[in-house]
Amino acid sequence: QGWRDEELFLEKGFSPDTWALLMRRGHIVKPQLTMGSSQSIAVEDGVIQGAADPRRPNAQALGVQR
Repeated sequence: QGWRDEELFLEKGFSPDTWALLMRRGHIVKPQLTMGSSQSIAVEDGVIQGAADPRRPNAQALGVQR
């Protein structure tokens, strides 16, 4: 984020030192549960595996073979 008059959202896991540094530099820092999520499916040798981003509440993954 290059503009300091806009809000900067950070998800949990950033250290308090990072939050303090950004605020000292003039950023408006606000917490957010997650900034994105990833759901993935891998197929290898006929085996299907699914994975969901654990940061997203109630995230699930399902692999379906046709």
